[in-house]
Amino acid sequence: MTASLRLQILFVLQWMGLAIVLTALSFSNFFISFGTFWLVGVWALSLINGYFSGELIQDRFRSFFKDKALWMPSLIFLLPLIGLLWTDDFKFASWDLRIKVPLLFTPLLLGTLPALSQKALEYLLRYFVFTLVVAVCLCLAVYAGVWKKEVVNIRDISVFISHIRFSMLLVFGIALIVHRWLMHGKFVFVSAAVVAFFLVFLWILESITGFVLIAGWLAVLILYYALHAKQNWVRYGIPLLFVLSISGVVVYINKCYKDYFSVEPLDVSTLESYSARGNRYDHYVENRQLENGHYIMTYICWPELKEEWEKKSEVPFEGMDVKGNEVKWTLIRYLTSMGERKDAEGMMKLSQDDVLNIEKGIPSYKYFSTSGIRRRIDKVFFELDNYRNGGSPNGHSVFQRLEFWSVGTFIFTSNPWSGVGTGDLKKSFSEAYVETGSRLNEKNRLRAHNQYLTFFITYGIVGGLLFLFLFFYPLLADVHLRKNALYLAFIVICVMSFISEDTLETQVGVTFYIFLHSFLIRFYHREQVLRNDEV
Repeated sequence: MTASLRLQILFVLQWMGLAIVLTALSFSNFFISFGTFWLVGVWALSLINGYFSGELIQDRFRSFFKDKALWMPSLIFLLPLIGLLWTDDFKFASWDLRIKVPLLFTPLLLGTLPALSQKALEYLLRYFVFTLVVAVCLCLAVYAGVWKKEVVNIRDISVFISHIRFSMLLVFGIALIVHRWLMHGKFVFVSAAVVAFFLVFLWILESITGFVLIAGWLAVLILYYALHAKQNWVRYGIPLLFVLSISGVVVYINKCYKDYFSVEPLDVSTLESYSARGNRYDHYVENRQLENGHYIMTYICWPELKEEWEKKSEVPFEGMDVKGNEVKWTLIRYLTSMGERKDAEGMMKLSQDDVLNIEKGIPSYKYFSTSGIRRRIDKVFFELDNYRNGGSPNGHSVFQRLEFWSVGTFIFTSNPWSGVGTGDLKKSFSEAYVETGSRLNEKNRLRAHNQYLTFFITYGIVGGLLFLFLFFYPLLADVHLRKNALYLAFIVICVMSFISEDTLETQVGVTFYIFLHSFLIRFYHREQVLRNDEV
């Protein structure tokens, strides 16, 4: 076998390994590991081939260590190692170390593999976008019922990975498509169609996270243009358009808020005491929660509700719906959304489809008549209304996170300097939930869901600040990265996801961060969105 043929084979194997990992980000933890081990094998073969071909292998490592922007974030792995010194739960610590191992070796692995040609890189990026399209199509097949999967919540249509992590990938895919179009101006209609496809799916998925990430990325992209543009209409016009767009979003959300909370004042003196059948109503007037502009906790006739419900459904009135909520409360919300009283007459208005919806945990008849994001906004307003009226945060993602952050802050203030150590994070949260008297149920007592807070809790002030320094070091140290719009988009996605998620506590999240960081710097390091003479 000639040296040239060996290099061609190694190149193909390297391209395939990178493609496997990029594909697996949307589909499978197993194939993330498989693709990584594949690349390790290619890396070893490449070094062996280089050695026997007379290549100075040390030059690869010398170049790698010169590029501090590439490898400095790998030192984040030192934090969980050092945190072992004051930990008690080594079982959890070993799990945490295993999850974070890619932080240590991925930059070295990609940083010492041979560079890709521009053509090979272009095909790889197109392939990555194609895998996202396939993943979205399969998720929509679940949504349409073509692929039979149990869907309790709309987010369950993200069948392969967490809907939040999938949203991050799709936003990065959108940023990549726009970036490539700005660079080359090719495939305009195809690019626009794919971007629209991803946006529609994020809308269906009710992914507020996805649209917030898009807003953050666009803000950075527009700032980039404003700083580099030579034409005044670009420098001032595009930022103005962005500000107007954000203003439009604010106006829309404000309108949604007014629509949700617009209701006639509750006059207790006018409330009727008895139903048409002569049974007493219960009015919980201290609770002013709303559903579709109606008070939930008025005109409730428990005996009639129970009797009529059990005529219509095999699910017990005191039982649970598919989502794990008590059926009687889902029923009350559903009837309220219809503007009906919670009595026998109201029950008569329920169709069999309505009964099935209630059994599935759907709390409003408007669920199918409102669009994805509007539906999600209304859910957040219900959570807010519920919380303001003393309701439980259980089952409500936004206000559960407030509980996570509150308990996390309590743990941090109790151990501000050293933190709790690598292995004691889970145990510390369990104990803190009890100590603070949290209203969260046992199954909902999760960790911080904030990557910044997690590092400060685990490693204290010094460890948390060191994490921030290592994470932002590439941008601080390398002016080329600050001019690389695609890398900036990637960092914005990470920075914003860290606010509401423990991104680096999962295999997909860790790989998303450290693999794409290493990939972009290794193969995309010097590239800008447009040359200065083109903006």
